[in-house]
Amino acid sequence: MKEYPDEFKRGDVVVARYGWNDITKKPFEFLYEFAYYSATEGKCIVYNHGECNMQDAHCFEASNIRKATEEDLNEYYWGN
Repeated sequence: MKEYPDEFKRGDVVVARYGWNDITKKPFEFLYEFAYYSATEGKCIVYNHGECNMQDAHCFEASNIRKATEEDLNEYYWGN
């Protein structure tokens, strides 16, 4: 079982990566707000910007998220 560090706190802005964009030739990346993760499942839950409910939540592999930097906030759009 892989353990994940406590580097993410609820409400942190993260960049989530998924799928493949044929135009840019790299994965899609959007901003979300971190909710929580399960070390046993290796998954994490993120929320749409300003929402904190399961209706506006998404699940990602924990390895596909990272903390957003100031540059990321200017470069990426918020996910829906």
